[in-house]
Amino acid sequence: MSIVSLTDLAYIGSLLHESFSIPVFFMNRSGRIEFDFTGNLQASPLHGSMERMLSPLLHTSDSPDFPVLRTSDYFENFCSILIEEGGLFQGVLLLGPVVYSQIPDLLIMGLVNDYRMRAKQEEIAEYYRVLPIMPSSQFVQASCHAYYMIYRKQLDPTHILRMNRTMEQLPLQAETSVQNLSERRLYAEFHRDRAFEKQIWECIQKGQADRLRILWQSPAQTEGVGVLSKKSQVRNQKNLAISSITLATRYAMDGGLPPETAYTLSDLYIQMLEELTTAKDVDDLLARALYDFADRVNRNKTQSYTKPVKQCINYMFNHVYEEVPLSTLAELTGLHAKYISTLFKKEVGVTFTDYFQQLRIEEAKSLMRYSERTITDICVLLNFYDQSYFTKVFKKQTGRTPKQYIREST
Repeated sequence: MSIVSLTDLAYIGSLLHESFSIPVFFMNRSGRIEFDFTGNLQASPLHGSMERMLSPLLHTSDSPDFPVLRTSDYFENFCSILIEEGGLFQGVLLLGPVVYSQIPDLLIMGLVNDYRMRAKQEEIAEYYRVLPIMPSSQFVQASCHAYYMIYRKQLDPTHILRMNRTMEQLPLQAETSVQNLSERRLYAEFHRDRAFEKQIWECIQKGQADRLRILWQSPAQTEGVGVLSKKSQVRNQKNLAISSITLATRYAMDGGLPPETAYTLSDLYIQMLEELTTAKDVDDLLARALYDFADRVNRNKTQSYTKPVKQCINYMFNHVYEEVPLSTLAELTGLHAKYISTLFKKEVGVTFTDYFQQLRIEEAKSLMRYSERTITDICVLLNFYDQSYFTKVFKKQTGRTPKQYIREST
C-alpha cells in the first residue's frame, strides 16, 4: 500500500483540522509526535501530556484497511489510521480527542473524585469545555475523509462501524484482559441469574415482544449485574449494553431476522449509545433496542413476503438516509419496475413510496429522541425537500407535529 509523504500528511492534517475543527496528530513508529494541529486544546490534566494521551493508540497490529475508533476511560473519542508503506508500519494519523455530546458537570465531578484530582478540578473542567463536540456519525464521516485523502479508497461509514465492532479492542488503560473482556461480551457473563438471561434471549429469538417487556421491567433485570469498567458507572452501563445488543443481534438472526437488517440495527443502536452521558439514558436505550429486535423478529415471522419484496424492504431499511427510486429496487431484484411495484403493494398493503416514507418518519422519531439534531437537520438528513412538507407527513403518521413529539419525549 503506497503512502503519501510526511509533508503531504501534514497538509492533510491541516485540512482536516480546518474543515472539521478537531485535533489532528501524526505519531511515528517510535511514539514521537511529528506534527499536530490542536487549536487552543491543551494537554489534559487527566493524562499529563499529549504523548501520554496518545501512546495507547499506537497499535502496530491495527488493520490499515479502515479507520479504527476508540474511546478512553475519560469519554474521549479517537480515530486512528495506520500509515504503512510497502507493508512496513510508519506511524498513525490520529483524529481527536472529541466528545460525542457535552459532558455534564456532575460527570466531570465524578471523574475528579474517581481519580482523586480535586486540586486540578478547574483545569479538568476547562479541558472538557474546550474539547470539540462532534456527533459520532460526523466523526465517522471525518474518518472517511481522512482515509480517502491518504489511501484514495472510498469507505462507507456503516462498513467502518461494522469492522470496528468485529475487533475485540482493549479499552484504553483497561485493567481487564482482552480474553476476559471477550468472554464476558460473547457470553454475557455479567453474574446475572442464568435462567432469567435465557428467558430474555428466548423472547428475542421467538419474537415475543410483550413477554420481553414484562420480564425486562421485573426486579430480576437489575439484580447482580457485573462490572466491565471499574472507573465509570456510565462506561460500565455502556459496555454492558453493547454486550447485550451484540447478543440480541445474534438471537434475532437465529429467529429469522435477515443478517443485514440485524447488523445495521445493531450498528445504529451502538452508535446512538455512545452519544449518551447518563446511566439512565443508556438503560432506556438498551430496553428500546431489545424491544425493537423482538418486534422485528415477530414481524418477520408473521409476514410471508416473497424474496423480492423482502429484498426491497431490507434495502430501504439500510438506505433510509438516501433517495430510493423504483428503478433501484427493480435493478436490485432483477424484475421490471412496474411488476415489483405491483407486487410490493399487493403483499405489503401500501406502495413502496408510502412504506419508505413510514421508515423515514420512524427514523426521524429516533433522531428526535436520542440525538440533539434540530428539526431542520433531520429534514435534510432524511431528504425531505422542505420543513413544512416534513411536518405535514410527520403529523399524518404520528398525529403530532415534530415539535409536539419532541416536547412529549423530553
